[in-house]
Amino acid sequence: MIQMKAESKEAVHNFVDVLLPLALPKTYTYYLTPEEAAIIKPGFRIAVPFGKQKIYTAIAFRLHHVAPQTYDPKPIAMVLDHTPSVTVAQLNFWSWLASYYMCTMGEVMRASLPAALLIESQSLIIRKEVGPEVLEQLSDMQFLVYEALQKQALTLEDIEQIKESQVFSLTEKDEDRSAPETGTIEFKKAVFLSESKKYNVTFKIKEGMK
Repeated sequence: MIQMKAESKEAVHNFVDVLLPLALPKTYTYYLTPEEAAIIKPGFRIAVPFGKQKIYTAIAFRLHHVAPQTYDPKPIAMVLDHTPSVTVAQLNFWSWLASYYMCTMGEVMRASLPAALLIESQSLIIRKEVGPEVLEQLSDMQFLVYEALQKQALTLEDIEQIKESQVFSLTEKDEDRSAPETGTIEFKKAVFLSESKKYNVTFKIKEGMK
């Protein structure tokens, strides 16, 4: 069954086991910063690097403090949700389905989620026109991505490069404009749209907070 909370608040390192939308026999573990660990819960969508050049939308499955023994965990690329997209009950049901039909949970995940929620490396992020009242609410880092989108559409990898250069991730709460922007960014009022080449659909990445 899914564990809802981290095993120990006193542990030094935070990790998350994720489901990838691939036919893989197990979950994979990624490293979390303290800020990310405070936000992410089972069922959150997380963009993670997998392989040499791919980024996939993964689902957080379990949070814990035990590092994998056979490989060094990578950091996640960005957080895509501010509330879980999948419930714990659904995750448990996916586990049962995978066992009953002798498939992987990743295959169940891909079949269960709408294509619009499975943003991948080939997905393009495009700018949505918004009013000045929305732009005024953006942090400096959020506005940096918005300005970049004025020039061209971006992929998740492009935004990840901006994130690495500015030390942020894509779901930061912008409650304190004077505080150092080192956490995550929470987009407000659906600033961005994403267009998937594979499925040829347009959709909101995040509805945001009012």
